[in-house]
Amino acid sequence: MTAAQTIGAYTDCQNVFDRALAAERGIRIPFASKGDAVCQRNRLNHFRSMHRKLSKEILPKDHPEFGMSCYDPYMVSLREDTEGFWWIYIIPRIDNFGEAEEITDANAP
Repeated sequence: MTAAQTIGAYTDCQNVFDRALAAERGIRIPFASKGDAVCQRNRLNHFRSMHRKLSKEILPKDHPEFGMSCYDPYMVSLREDTEGFWWIYIIPRIDNFGEAEEITDANAP
């Protein structure tokens, strides 16, 4: 089955993302099976992709948010708990790469 191609079919996804934006550390949603969680994660990511495309249609090219979604800074991931429930986590991305350093001849692999 193909995904709906109108953003109006994803108001549930927008509501969930908006709740994540309003929460300091994000949100999580329980599912009884991995399949259900994967399906909903796919819908969330598809909605976010459509939201990016919509910004290209309504914003001028020189706008800083052209081609972006306000939901892009959030990571959508799946986790299983010890009782067999699956959770979708929608959490803000955190810069956890540490300090980067340039590769030189001295530290090249």
